[in-house]
Amino acid sequence: MTIVQPIRLDENVERLIELKSREEHMSKSTVLRQFIYMGIEEYALQLCAAGRLSLSKCVELLNRSIWELLDLAKQKDIIIGISEEAMKESDETTTILIKKMRKNLK
Repeated sequence: MTIVQPIRLDENVERLIELKSREEHMSKSTVLRQFIYMGIEEYALQLCAAGRLSLSKCVELLNRSIWELLDLAKQKDIIIGISEEAMKESDETTTILIKKMRKNLK
């Protein structure tokens, strides 16, 4: 479903919209939608990274695949889920625990 939402913009923002519209040969309304969507994507990814929005809900709201969102988050340096550092620490802990369990079984 599409909704119509009136919006007030600063003149400088309007100039940027006009510039992109001319350069990319598209309507100003299309340019504005692209700008809004870019901001919404980043906001949703930030909510996801903060644990306030699940990855599956983010996928649903943005109509993207999980892989697309993870790639987008990586491009924007937004960490969703477990970081590489935490993953490495988890692997090290798991290795230590497995060694201890094997030692206790002998």
